[in-house]
Amino acid sequence: MTSLAAAISIDSRGPCALYIVSDSRITWRGLGGHWDVGQKTFASRTTPHIFGFCGNAAFPPAALRQVIELLDMGVLDDCESSEVAHARFIDIFNSNLSAATNKFFDGFSILHGTREGAGMKCKFRLWKTDYFHSTDKLYDQEVQIEQLRSCFIRIDGSGRSIVQDRFEMWNLSEFAGTTRAAMWSFCEALSSGKDNASGGAPQLVGLKRVGPSERLGMIWAGKRYVSGMEVLESDNVDRLNWFNEAFERCSGKTGTRLEKASIHSKGRNSSSI
Repeated sequence: MTSLAAAISIDSRGPCALYIVSDSRITWRGLGGHWDVGQKTFASRTTPHIFGFCGNAAFPPAALRQVIELLDMGVLDDCESSEVAHARFIDIFNSNLSAATNKFFDGFSILHGTREGAGMKCKFRLWKTDYFHSTDKLYDQEVQIEQLRSCFIRIDGSGRSIVQDRFEMWNLSEFAGTTRAAMWSFCEALSSGKDNASGGAPQLVGLKRVGPSERLGMIWAGKRYVSGMEVLESDNVDRLNWFNEAFERCSGKTGTRLEKASIHSKGRNSSSI
C-alpha cells in the first residue's frame, strides 16, 4: 500500500493551508519487488483541488490524472460549491469503474482536498473515498477538519500506525500543534523503513488561502524530488517551492534553506526511531 496523510496548517488567524503527503513506493503484490518513483499525489495548476491515494495502483493514478487534465484545460468547470465539485469527481470515478470488465482492482482510498472561497474567509475541506473489490462500490465521506491547531486530520495506508506513533511523540514536545511536527513525523516514519510497502521520497501537494493548488518539491537525502521523481540539474527548478526534511523552505537549485525562511530545529526532543 503506502503511507498517506492530510494535514491542516493553522496560524494566528486561523486555517492557512491544507497539505496531502505520501511516499512514492509501488509494490508488486506477491512478487516481492517495488518501484520507488510512483506518483501518488496530484494538484491542479488552475484550481484549488489536491488529491492523494493509497491501495491499488492501477485505477487511482489513471483516473486522477484524467480529472486533473480536465480541470487544467477548463473542460471540467471549477465550482464555488465544494460539494458539487466533489460530486462531479465521484461521477467520473464511477463512470470509469463501470467501463472496466473483469475488474482486477484491489481496494483503494482517495483523499480529495479543496478550498471554498479565498482569503481570510476561505474554508478548507477534505473527503475520503474508499473502493472495495468485494462490493465493487465507492464509499464517500467528508473528513472533519480541526480548527484549533495544526495537525494531521487523516492518516491512511499500510504505514499509518508508524506515522501515528511518531506524530504522538512530537505531540508530547514543544512542537505540538505545528505543521512541521506533522511533516517530521511523516518523514521519520518513512526513513525508518518499518513499513515495507512505503518507500522512496516523500511527495507533497498543498493549498493556501489564495491561488490554485501547488505541487511542492522535496529535498530528500540530498536530492531533489517532485511527485516521487528525482529532478536532475536544471536552471528552472526554483519555479517550484521546495521543502527539506525539516519542512524548511529551500532553494531547489542549491538544496539549502532560503535566507529568510524559518529555521525548524528539532532541538532536544528529537529521538531516533
